[in-house]
Amino acid sequence: FNQGEEGTSWYIILKGSVNVVIYGKGVVCTLHEGDDFGKLALVNDAPRAASIVLREDNCHFLRVDKEDFNRILRDVEANTVRLKEHDQDVLVLEKIPAGNRISNQGSSQPQHKYIVMSGTPEKILEHFLETMRLEATLNEATVLEKHVYWAINSGRIERLQKSVYTPSQGTEQEKMDYALNNKRRVIRLVLQWAALYGDLLQEDEAAMAFLEEFYVSVSDDTRMIAALKEQLPELEKIVKQVAEEPKAPQKKQNVFSLVLFKVYCIDQTYTTIRVPVSSSVKEVISAVADKLGSGEGLIIVKMSSGGEKVVLKPHDVSVFTTLSVNGRLFACPRDQFDSLAPLPEQEGPSAGTVGTFELMSSKDLAHQMTIYDWELFNCVHEVKRSIYSAD
Repeated sequence: FNQGEEGTSWYIILKGSVNVVIYGKGVVCTLHEGDDFGKLALVNDAPRAASIVLREDNCHFLRVDKEDFNRILRDVEANTVRLKEHDQDVLVLEKIPAGNRISNQGSSQPQHKYIVMSGTPEKILEHFLETMRLEATLNEATVLEKHVYWAINSGRIERLQKSVYTPSQGTEQEKMDYALNNKRRVIRLVLQWAALYGDLLQEDEAAMAFLEEFYVSVSDDTRMIAALKEQLPELEKIVKQVAEEPKAPQKKQNVFSLVLFKVYCIDQTYTTIRVPVSSSVKEVISAVADKLGSGEGLIIVKMSSGGEKVVLKPHDVSVFTTLSVNGRLFACPRDQFDSLAPLPEQEGPSAGTVGTFELMSSKDLAHQMTIYDWELFNCVHEVKRSIYSAD
């Protein structure tokens, strides 16, 4: 479409790319697969603010007409709850189906629940504290979203402690009951947060300091409020589990950061090393030298299946992640560099695999691919999965 025309559709690029052109400015940006355009004119009910020009042939688009776009927009807004302060959104919730569930007491659970889409750290914490069920167990499927970790670890952790002492209106007894329930909710939230994130907390000094200070604070409170004592052992157990490893004399390497890898020699034999995935080439050479008994003059070479050789620099890191599908690492003296050749296995299978594939149905193939994807999926911590997928 052209600048100044009436907006009748919203477009999403499925294949190809386009230029966004404004009169007098020329090309202001380029959009690619997954990008969208044309939304502004529909939302504002105004003429097109720019022209869209194809950058290549055979572009494919998903087109949503104005009527469907407005219907989608209404549905989204109808299921979105916004809390505003000073004309700014401080908490945005989305309503989703909760499913028909029956509680332990036999009563029906609400058919809908709200998930946090965005908000300020303070309001997100407030929301989770208000909706926290004190009878929930740590093993229950109560998901603390990535927003909670961000809210607690974004320099506002002291606000969580302050929220324990939120004042309330009413009689003295009502104030005491309110304060007690508030304290118990905060403790429950911290317990679930620490249990979910586990070893990841060890990478954040501020979070570790907060957890230890919080435990001391709750311990002090139990001297005056006996009702908090029932949660103290659970909190003490979590704190010890999380804090124990960093305080050990020799901090154990996280097993998920180690990689077992083969490094080949000039005669195409190999030695197996186990090192952190972030190791530098210098550290890889040291590990290989320990296995070979000598490391004088060794270099590490990255070899592709086509015979392309690259000498890696001593300070290069995470080299295992840079290899191609059939790439291999070689260790050899510098004067033997020219003699290196690809391994026979790098050249691909000697026998065709068509016969094997003919025995498999598309369903069998999809099943094997799903198993592999599921294994990769399970190697990523659930917290990091939610953060990366949201980003």
